Amino acid sequence: VTGGIVVPAGWVKENAMQIEQLVTEKEVMACLNIRSPNTMWRYRKECCFPEPVRSHPNQYRPSEVQSWINNGGSKQKIAS
Repeated sequence: VTGGIVVPAGWVKENAMQIEQLVTEKEVMACLNIRSPNTMWRYRKECCFPEPVRSHPNQYRPSEVQSWINNGGSKQKIAS
């Protein structure tokens, strides 16, 4: 549990040498309790959410999503 959000155990890297399995945008949305892809887009543009590593479907590195959560999540704002 991180900041009230339950992050699936498989998202946390055990070892720096381990290859991360990417997670889909749907999985990230479910973890963050987000229903709209527009919210994901807004988080990327306004809240420093990491860009997807792959597209169609969008996929993310779990460590980057976890880092975003640890650093304040949607409370982060891009400096103007």
